[in-house]
Formats: sequence, structure tokens, C-alpha cells
Amino acid sequence: GPLPGAMPTEGSEVRPPTATPMSGLPPVEAATPLISDPLPKSAAREGGIVDGFPAVAGPLDGSKVSSSSIAVQDTVMQISLSAVSTASQDDIRGHYRTLWNTAGLREQPTADGTTTFAGTYGSLTLSFGSSGTGNLYTVYGVLRTQ
Repeated sequence: GPLPGAMPTEGSEVRPPTATPMSGLPPVEAATPLISDPLPKSAAREGGIVDGFPAVAGPLDGSKVSSSSIAVQDTVMQISLSAVSTASQDDIRGHYRTLWNTAGLREQPTADGTTTFAGTYGSLTLSFGSSGTGNLYTVYGVLRTQ
């Protein structure tokens, strides 16, 4: 090894000291809840979006919403959305992937073809079913304010 106090020379294994020592990984940004208080009242609606439904789980533009619901308890909101779209499954999946990545959620691998994203304050899942008029999709989620 190098001698104590040795000065680096061209081709030497001794490295000059750096001005700022390496400190490991960059700092992690604090997670932010996807919903905030006050939470809406629990409700369900056929044929549209229930009042207070979180934008982070809203339907793809042009979709026909079959049903939506919110169930609230304390600081937790459980949501569901069922809709039909003429867009392809890839386009629908891409819409939610962009929306959920932007919200700070990270995709979790699944074996059954669902798209699941999770973060510190919640998780959202997208699944597909069959419909004679387009692609039926369902969004299910559990979100927390703290």
C-alpha cells in the first residue's frame, strides 16, 4: 500500500484528497400524501364520478364511467372506478402509468397482468375485463392522508 503522507504522482494508486468527501446516496425527498383532509363522505355513483373522487385515479378522457365509489374511515380512503374506453389496453395502461409515476408511486410487479403502483401513502391497481363496446377497466385504490 502507499506510504503514509505519500504524494500522488502520475500513474500512482494514491489519489489526492477530494474537496468534498463522498457521502453516499443523495437525500430522499419526503413522500407527500395523494389526498388531504378533509376527506369527502363515503358515497357511490352509477354512471359517473362520485363527488370528491381523487384526480390521481380519475378516468382516461373519453371513457364512459360505469360506476365509482369512495369509502372513508378516519384518514383512509378506499376508491374504485369502473369504466369503458375505446382506447387500447396499452393506451389506458400508459395513461395511468404516467399519472401514477408523476404522483410519486412506483410500479410493483404482478403475475396476473394487473398494473399496481404503491407508495408511502397508498396503492392503486388497474385491471381489465371484457366488454362488447371497448376495453372495460377498473381502478382500485387505498389512499391515506398520513
